[in-house]
Amino acid sequence: MTQDQLDELWDMPSSWKSGFIYCCKEDPRAIVPKRSKWAGWTINFAHWYSWLAILLLLVALAAPVGIEIAFGVTNPAITVPTVLASIAAVCIAAHAASRAR
Repeated sequence: MTQDQLDELWDMPSSWKSGFIYCCKEDPRAIVPKRSKWAGWTINFAHWYSWLAILLLLVALAAPVGIEIAFGVTNPAITVPTVLASIAAVCIAAHAASRAR
């Protein structure tokens, strides 16, 4: 698809649910600019890769705490830094992925 075709799909009001959720099956992009382009990026909820990314994000955030619970670690002095490290890792990965374009 050409950039003009992608922009046309993005501009269609039917591609935006409730005005801010982008859902367009014809658009092959998983990540698109938000409705207000200055506000950053959003995902195309009609793209299967977006749902995979959401699942992986949730696993990346929940897995360290789940492992701690499985091993019986209940000390907040360990759990809080683990959660913060998980969030930092996801933010760094997202930043790296956005810079790859």
